[in-house]
Amino acid sequence: MTNETKENLIEKYNLESYVGEPVHDITTVFKEVPTKEFGIEKSTYDDLCNEIRNQIDKFFPMIDLSFLEMRHPSQKIIGTKHGENPMIIEIPQFAIYSLSSSKCNIGIHYDFYKRDEIHVYIQDPYDLTRNKELTANFITSSITKSIIPMDDKMIQKDVDYLEIDLYTDNGHYRPGIVTDFKSIIPQSTRKKIHLSNYVFDRTNSDHIYIISEVNRWNQPNKYVDPLVVALPNYEDNGKGYLIDIFDTTPIEDFVAREFTIKK
Repeated sequence: MTNETKENLIEKYNLESYVGEPVHDITTVFKEVPTKEFGIEKSTYDDLCNEIRNQIDKFFPMIDLSFLEMRHPSQKIIGTKHGENPMIIEIPQFAIYSLSSSKCNIGIHYDFYKRDEIHVYIQDPYDLTRNKELTANFITSSITKSIIPMDDKMIQKDVDYLEIDLYTDNGHYRPGIVTDFKSIIPQSTRKKIHLSNYVFDRTNSDHIYIISEVNRWNQPNKYVDPLVVALPNYEDNGKGYLIDIFDTTPIEDFVAREFTIKK
């Protein structure tokens, strides 16, 4: 049995220029996650966190999230209005997940309230739509810019086309494309996520997102190792902090490893 070197998402898509280089490992500063420090320690921990925040990109490298504009090379949408007016719509290569939902739903439909303009938005995680300055803009604007009337000559043999009726006569949400994340986040990554809560002074992980490639929208997926990204300040600068890259574990492998009884 040979050992294969596994690519992570940054290596596979040549994203090295989008990511800074970490100088320090946050887990060497915090040997244990200080989930509940004693009062006598609070001032010391506050000083330590302030020092880390002042040089945060040395612990969590800055990542330029404009790569989310990349489009899927072998999957597109043929969108219609009740079967008429077909349009070719390119779709993203990557999906974004919050830690509270395993789904990334991207709605694409004619907006009844905007004179039938085509409206694109991310339904899950919902706060990416609510905070429009966040990374969702890269994905939604990329889709919107790609929409063109269909010509039969545009159809490519090596592309999988998803046929979707984009029209809704009441303006309600209509799912367009969806992908479901099925993997277990390892303990080492969980520790870094908890530490980022502490360092960024957040009480929960609502600033943390998983970014993964999508092999096929609307189908089960297997993943190249995804990114864990923090967006702690909701700044409109298209940047985040790379918390970790983790090795995805299919649920079948996880169950086999964790629950197999050794004789």
